[in-house]
Amino acid sequence: MSDPADTLFGDLELDDVWDETPLIAPEQLAMRMHSLIQEIDAFGGADSPAWDDLDLSTQDLAIAIAVPLVEWIRDREPDNPALTARHIHDVRVFLSGGVVRPWDDLAPDEQQVAIDLVTLILDWLERQGPR
Repeated sequence: MSDPADTLFGDLELDDVWDETPLIAPEQLAMRMHSLIQEIDAFGGADSPAWDDLDLSTQDLAIAIAVPLVEWIRDREPDNPALTARHIHDVRVFLSGGVVRPWDDLAPDEQQVAIDLVTLILDWLERQGPR
């Protein structure tokens, strides 16, 4: 799943970088998602910590969110970013124990931001290689 020129998100081991039949790494996907969140925060004037500055429990939660996303992408070949965004959000709601508001309670612009982020993630994954 790696492009040798794109080793910013966890693909630092040569065996992984040059793997002919790699799988999507949840850790790499979690780091990429966090990078996009940082960019959104910056647009809003907020400063969010780098991945390496997150505590381990926050990193573990991000990876836990990425695991079902990897399975979703692998099993369903998503060509519908809105459906994938809703799936990711449902996982976040479940993992948060209900602290995160359900998808239907989000404002339309909040849903659109989620859909746009998923579109960016799916485009990035396609550039990385086969699922």
